[in-house]
Amino acid sequence: MKLSIAVALAAAGSLVAADAHRHGHRHVKRNVVTTVVPGPTETHYVLDGTPISEKEACEGVKNGDLLWADGVAPSGACQPKPKPKPTTSLPVKAGLFAEQSSSTQEQPKPTKSSSSSSSDVKGLTAPFPDGEISCDDFPSDYGAVRLDHFGLGGWIGIQKLTMAGNSVSRIDTGIKGDRCGDGPNELCSYACPPGYGKCQWPEYQGANGESVGGLLCKNGKLYKTNSACDTLCVKGIRALTVKNTLSDVVSVCQTDYPGTESENVPTEVGPGQVKELFNPDAATYYKWKGSDTSAQYYINPAGYDYQTACQWGDSSHDYGNWAPMNLGLGYKDGATWASIFPNKPTTDKKLAFNVKFTGSISQKCYYENGKYYSDSGVSEDGCTVMIPDGEEAQVVFY
Repeated sequence: MKLSIAVALAAAGSLVAADAHRHGHRHVKRNVVTTVVPGPTETHYVLDGTPISEKEACEGVKNGDLLWADGVAPSGACQPKPKPKPTTSLPVKAGLFAEQSSSTQEQPKPTKSSSSSSSDVKGLTAPFPDGEISCDDFPSDYGAVRLDHFGLGGWIGIQKLTMAGNSVSRIDTGIKGDRCGDGPNELCSYACPPGYGKCQWPEYQGANGESVGGLLCKNGKLYKTNSACDTLCVKGIRALTVKNTLSDVVSVCQTDYPGTESENVPTEVGPGQVKELFNPDAATYYKWKGSDTSAQYYINPAGYDYQTACQWGDSSHDYGNWAPMNLGLGYKDGATWASIFPNKPTTDKKLAFNVKFTGSISQKCYYENGKYYSDSGVSEDGCTVMIPDGEEAQVVFY
């Protein structure tokens, strides 16, 4: 049987901050890992769950930004082709999985829901009524998940913006005790239920590449920031669920992106529970500088509830941004790509339990005793699977 090689590249590049006073900018390098996928003879390149072009992958290896996990290029990788197909290139941004687009940077948006604007119609799929709800009234009625442990009135983040033309020259992130509406120009970010993602973000972004997102508080009232999405939350492509077979809870924390870029969107999975992960469609979801993006999750050690795990921390802990494992997830060009990989260079800690993909997956990919296993062998750098369109897979904690 003929095989196609899927070359999975872990992120290498600039870690862009949610806010400069906490995150800072760092440059990192990660190894390239390879997987084997059944199908026609063809070489594919994947960055933490999202396909990228051969040119970007090979140039990254050539200039030292990327490394082969096994020390040498796998067979078929970065080899000249007689009739190369035109592809797009991918800039690297940690915490995101982005593919450069040759089109303008205008944001493609999720499909509109029904056009009714009546505040009498409520629920997860109900249109959000601009200018009717007070900024200090968290919009739970429209599907947003209220999270009070951040001390922000139920919001997961508040970004106080200083504008310079059509871009943001300064972002001050709200701290515990702040309320949406305390400042003149604020974006108030929120969490959505498992399987759904926030679909409110503005056209403008930070002057230095920072993302901003959420509802706009103006004159004491809340307004949508994405005219092409009437709701607060959008359903992802159903492809991946997480199942916890352990005897203790495991918190999986999604990055608030676009927004504060902190890992504070919780999916808490209790013993025996199954929860769906939000899988964004690259064709319609948020664009970063014209580039496709997908979702990043942090898998925390067992025993931490979401109030503890899904927030910014420090090196004295092994949860939050210091969790041992990341999971990347995104849908593009008719398939879902998912990766598990260590949270390097932030931490060298390892999960005490095992993690594996099951179901309709292109190859084996699992984590046991601090190492990652795939059809290509054993690695310390992670592994990637492809889930065909319309099929489903599962991440199992065991």
